Formats: sequence, structure tokens, C-alpha cells
Amino acid sequence: MGENKHYKIDIQKNRITPFTQNPKDGNLDYNYIVTRISKAFSSLQDFSEGKTSDYSVFDFTGAFDELFFYTRRKSFFTSRNAERISEYLKLIDQITLDYSKSSFKNNKAKENNQFCNDCDVLLYLLMFRKPEFEEFQIIEEFEGEHIHQENNNTKLQILEPKKNEIENPYPLLFVRPEVYSSFIKYTSLYIIDYFIDYSYLKKRLLHDKLIFNITDNEFMEILYNEMYLISEKDYEHYKAEKGKLYSLKKSENENRLNNFNHIF
Repeated sequence: MGENKHYKIDIQKNRITPFTQNPKDGNLDYNYIVTRISKAFSSLQDFSEGKTSDYSVFDFTGAFDELFFYTRRKSFFTSRNAERISEYLKLIDQITLDYSKSSFKNNKAKENNQFCNDCDVLLYLLMFRKPEFEEFQIIEEFEGEHIHQENNNTKLQILEPKKNEIENPYPLLFVRPEVYSSFIKYTSLYIIDYFIDYSYLKKRLLHDKLIFNITDNEFMEILYNEMYLISEKDYEHYKAEKGKLYSLKKSENENRLNNFNHIF
């Protein structure tokens, strides 16, 4: 490691191997990358807290390869994206601390090999790739300035601050970029029972005119096929057993009401 190379853990072979920072797919959607990572952290936390008994391994190393690669591009090198990477680092720090102390609410968490593999990978990221997380923090020190790193040469480019750095990758669903951003935050924090929680979320957003009018089936298809926010098992269950979401009245309770008002 003295050659200043980057490495990743090869879980299947249980050894450390060098890797390239360039992802396999050079044309990924940035929001797709972020959504996958956020959802993976949510799944890991839900399992550690005993909210779910199932856990599937996630390629955190590959996902952060993609995130770092794209965030270094000028179009994505923004203060908001830098802030998000800092938030991920804090999450990793907390998760690995709990992992080292075995202080999970789910007492059987460390008996799950896939969960432990992911925690080991996060620990490795914290130990050996922390400087890559921190390189983006410099953006926060410059208002309206962006540092664009290319081919290991750092160039300072003075750009006019953007009025709105939040993107809306689903303009036919969300009426404003801020609604999309809040939607992603809400789903990462408050979706426990996929059916009733998404029933309330969709119907409340529609009631408040924060999304455009689409059918329940179209909404669920977007969650599954495009946003990767529900599992294949849940989506198949919805199609086979449900076919439509609950009404706002039927899905509303005090907790969901308070959570929604807090985020939106």
C-alpha cells in the first residue's frame, strides 16, 4: 500500500485487491447512484435495529467508486453533493463504531454473514479511503466556488452560484426539485411497512399537490423499476395481493402525519 494505490476487499476471496476508481458503467445517472447508496444504508440500519429480519449484501465499494468518480465531474461538484458525502462518512463512522462494540438492537445482527461483510467493508472504507470522502469538504469553504479535480491536477474554477443545485430527475412526478429531495429523505427515514407507508406518502403528496396525478400502479412501478426503493418481493406482493394503495384516510396516523410535516 506504500505505492499510494487504492484497494478494496474481495469478500469472496477474503483478500485485498487493487481497484480502479473508474466505474464499469461510465454513463450512470447521478441520482441513481445516490439513491442506491442511501437505500443500502437504510436497509443496513433497519436490520441492525431489528426492524427487518432480512439482509442482502450491497457493493458499498463499487457504489462509492461510482459516487466519487461522478462527483469529481464539474457538473456534480456542488456543495450539496459534498454535504451528502460528509453525511455518508458520518453514517459509516457511527455504524462501524456500533459494529466494533456489538451495540446493535438486533442481538443476532453479527450472526448474519452478509451484514458482517458489509460492516467490514465500511470499516475498510473508513480506515483507508477517508481522505477521498474528505477531499469534497473543501467545497463548503468556498461560496460560489467549485474545485474540479481532473487527472490528479486540482483546478480552481470560479463559477456563479446556482440558484438551484437540487435536481429533479422525475419532472413528470414531482412538481419541484425540492419535493424530490424531501421525498428521498422521507423514504430513507420513515418507510417501515412498504404498503401502508407508501400509501400514506403518495396520497398525502397528491392531496397537497406536491406530485402530479398518476395511478397507484404507475407510482409503485417507478419506486421499483426506476428509484429502487422497494424490493422485488414487496413489488410482486403488491401486484399479486394489493393492486392499489390505501386511501389517505385509511393510511393516516399521528406518526405519519408528524413525520411528513417534519420533512415537507
